[in-house]
Amino acid sequence: ALLRIDELGLDEIERRILTVIAEDFSGGPVGAKTIAISVGEEVRTIEEVYEPFLIQIGFVKRTPQGRETTPAALAHLKLNPPQKTLF
Repeated sequence: ALLRIDELGLDEIERRILTVIAEDFSGGPVGAKTIAISVGEEVRTIEEVYEPFLIQIGFVKRTPQGRETTPAALAHLKLNPPQKTLF
């Protein structure tokens, strides 16, 4: 509890990464550099420490265009699916 790790093993930074992708970037796709700037971490740390676990548990998809949140991540964070706009 003191480390703010939830029941799935996500820490505060991992939840912030998911929230940034979901809320600030409408679920993605978004690049690792942009995510890193948004959460105040190094790109390398995002790619080597946080991203592999988030992909493994099915909360992030890595696409050629960037990272995207999955419905499972949104459900875990109790967020509504992003509304995509067509231009």
